[in-house]
Amino acid sequence: MEDERDAWRQSEGLPPLDDKADVGEVGILPGCYALKVGIPGFGYTSIWLRAEYIRIFNVCEEYFAKITGRQAKKDSSRRPPSFVISGQPGIGKTLWLYYAARRFAAERRAFIWVHGNGCYLYTEEGVFEVPDNWQDSDFIPGIPIWTLIDSTSGKDTLRAFTASQIYFVVCLASTTRDRRMKHTIPFRLTMNPWEDAVLEKYDRLGPIPRICIDFIPYQLEDYERTLNKILKYHITPSTLESILTEPEPTADGIGQYLFLLARAEVDNMLRCVVTPISPYIEAALISALREADLKELIRVYHRFKAWPDLYCGVVPLFFAALVQGALASNFFTHGFDPMEFGPIAPTKNGPSSTRWFYRQQICGQSGDSEDDESVLLANMGNTRFIKYPDVGLDEVQPDRFYSLEPSTKHGVQFFIVSEGNLYLYQFPSGTDANRHPISLALPFTSTPEGLPPRGNWRMVFAVPESEIPFEFTILHPPQLDNIGIYADIFDTNY
Repeated sequence: MEDERDAWRQSEGLPPLDDKADVGEVGILPGCYALKVGIPGFGYTSIWLRAEYIRIFNVCEEYFAKITGRQAKKDSSRRPPSFVISGQPGIGKTLWLYYAARRFAAERRAFIWVHGNGCYLYTEEGVFEVPDNWQDSDFIPGIPIWTLIDSTSGKDTLRAFTASQIYFVVCLASTTRDRRMKHTIPFRLTMNPWEDAVLEKYDRLGPIPRICIDFIPYQLEDYERTLNKILKYHITPSTLESILTEPEPTADGIGQYLFLLARAEVDNMLRCVVTPISPYIEAALISALREADLKELIRVYHRFKAWPDLYCGVVPLFFAALVQGALASNFFTHGFDPMEFGPIAPTKNGPSSTRWFYRQQICGQSGDSEDDESVLLANMGNTRFIKYPDVGLDEVQPDRFYSLEPSTKHGVQFFIVSEGNLYLYQFPSGTDANRHPISLALPFTSTPEGLPPRGNWRMVFAVPESEIPFEFTILHPPQLDNIGIYADIFDTNY
């Protein structure tokens, strides 16, 4: 394996790999290399082999050597020995199966691969699909045969779990623990996660730039430099409109740094949605767009809103920028209306939830409300946004919008202290347009100076008028007590 890795590096014009020097700040384990696949019809031209793949395979090999020839004789339960490989989504568990299969094929070792609804036997003579009427007694190897169980396999294809000890089962952690404990002798092996330095880059830049492995010197620095230049000089409503609606001429266009084409549903490969590539990028886009011309921003917002199936992940971004720009420039005349609340629904685990309603067709015309807050922000005049990191604030000044960047997905996006009240803004979102899950994550870890008493706090939901009437489902933790719930309705039909 090391000879193959060194040969590949030499063919790419790269210096020989020093395993000790290979462990850098990003925490990459020694022994990583890229394996060229070259299989017609296979989705990958090459696979990046983490040293973790090799480590897990070697541990399985050691355990396999211990049980070979003696485990079946000593264990009265007659259950097959097994490994269960687990780890967070996206860590590479499925690619590990491809790596293991490649090892077996290179070493001319027979193995079984249960994939999806099929079961296949790989031998030197070829690959054979196991028939439905196949019995364990039809095939008796001299030693237990490795059986790889993919996470996509259904219950009907997991016959290796209920068979005799002719199998050495290696399974990804999708089947239930009770099923594994009932039919196997389990040995659970957890794949080491990416380390913090790599995860921070991944969370900031998104899942596309896998150059975070620092394989090519200065590639990551060049990528971040280009991204910062794009965010500083190239973000306008019309630019994003062009990126999202017209094909880019090159593979490394601006859109590749900002947006991601993802599946709308896990099991449906045909339905896709466009979303910002990461929360960090989303916050940066909102920050840049709120300085844009609001009429142009409204035009682009309505264009994408007309295509909800594809751009449902982009519309909230434009609306958030529209609201922030409108508040900062006093573009709209708008106000707050109190929201009605329904019965509290208790839950077995965790806090209960409360339903909140807003049914007014025109903001500020509830009829019975004498609350002066309905015209408070409309008469503020121009103000500005102040960005701050998630480490917190020491002091809050009145009549300034404070924006936590990057902000949380379902938490407070920004806040302002005005006329002795604290207004905590957030944007409801959810799969159902009229039913939104809301959390009450506060935008500061400690209470800074300048905040009013909790009785003067207001949770404000910014909502387009086109969504009225609407309903919120809000968790009801203790911090909700004494906090008023309001709706700030924006008429975007300008």
